[in-house]
Amino acid sequence: PSDWVLSAPPGAWETSGNTGARCVSVGSTAADSVRIWSQSGIAVQPFTPYRFSFYVKSALDTTGGCAVSGPDFCNNDLQATPNWQQESHVFITRPDQKEVSIRLGHWSQQGNLYFDDVSIRPVVPVHKVFGAVTLGAGEKLVKGVYEYSAPLSDEGKNYSRLLQDFNAGFNSSRWVFGPGNFVVYRHEVGGIAQTEATVKPRIGWYAAGTCLVEAGVDGKQWTQIGKLDGIGGGEFKVPASMLPAKAIYIRLRSPGQTETRADSAPGSFQIHG
Repeated sequence: PSDWVLSAPPGAWETSGNTGARCVSVGSTAADSVRIWSQSGIAVQPFTPYRFSFYVKSALDTTGGCAVSGPDFCNNDLQATPNWQQESHVFITRPDQKEVSIRLGHWSQQGNLYFDDVSIRPVVPVHKVFGAVTLGAGEKLVKGVYEYSAPLSDEGKNYSRLLQDFNAGFNSSRWVFGPGNFVVYRHEVGGIAQTEATVKPRIGWYAAGTCLVEAGVDGKQWTQIGKLDGIGGGEFKVPASMLPAKAIYIRLRSPGQTETRADSAPGSFQIHG
């Protein structure tokens, strides 16, 4: 199809599809292969959420691995069935991003996958509003205690009402960090002064490097409150000297001691929660 490129054969511009007369296929007989159809240079607005949608099905004899989908910085793995099924997820572009590359394919799968009806559409998140307090996915306020548990496995993927800035990749249900990558969240609850705060990040996959956990109240000046350098989690208090504060910024950051890896590949370490 026009403007689409196949990373490696086998793959085809098929003469049947979910709708219309065409779709793309990709396949392999090797258990350690990656085959991807991609299109680059798609214009987007910076720091804007989009929904990536498509239909997918597998051949009857397809085994192992998974389908891969989405922009190269926010991949989503999934399992296809022999019947056409619609899949979609939401992603947010980086604050400096004006175009994206998207891809559809498989990782370590044996057999054929078929893709059709691909679209990218801007979306508007709708949050719950309680007077002056706005709460998005993963947030709750109970008896004066505010909590955010990042819903990284939900359809929103890397999007959050709280997200302020990032350059880290995302893969299915976790942030992917290489050297110099970071994610910034801003926690604000209707202008209410927050008097105590604890951060509990968790590394679920690790190869190398260090995750620095930093806090601030203006998004400009940062204080390191902890670090992780292996599988597992930690519990770090925001210093009392910063509180009370109407907004608390949390930054997770890799200072960059290891070689980077491409797009949303394994990276140096991955934050799972």
